[in-house]
Amino acid sequence: MEILARSCVRRRRPVASSWAAIAILGVALGAGAATAEQPTPSAGSQTPSRAAAPAAAPAPAMKATPVTKVTVRSLPPAQFHGALEGARKMGPVILLDVREPSEITVGQIEGAELMPWNSGVFARDHLRLARDRPVFVYCAHGARSMKAAEQLVAEGWKDVTSLAGGYEDYRAAFPPH
Repeated sequence: MEILARSCVRRRRPVASSWAAIAILGVALGAGAATAEQPTPSAGSQTPSRAAAPAAAPAPAMKATPVTKVTVRSLPPAQFHGALEGARKMGPVILLDVREPSEITVGQIEGAELMPWNSGVFARDHLRLARDRPVFVYCAHGARSMKAAEQLVAEGWKDVTSLAGGYEDYRAAFPPH
């Protein structure tokens, strides 16, 4: 910076305006103007002394847009069952079983639609699901249903619940009739 200041003094340009331009450029580049210094020539010397630069004008205020973060609810079997039954009383719901067809021989939650995760059926068909309905997702142990639920939320579904522990834990808490 001193080299620039000396060259400005030798060329008889106003040093203050050169340093102001550097301070503005620093603000534009994110360096901040509070640390910029403005040299002023001292009497009879080519070496400038240092003084604080004037503060740059504050950036115009931007309106903050509220960010609503939607997350997946992961509920244990008793809470999942209660939330599912409560939602069913309020209106239509989507209940997805993301296990493979061979896994449903042990049972299935009543009203579930089979949309297997591993074989790609979920990836292919999930976009046809209504976004304005609550979605409940389960698998055998909870990992695939959580992945499916996270994908739904990432793609715009607002009310998505995954069964923690999967159908194995659900069946232990609520044995099939």
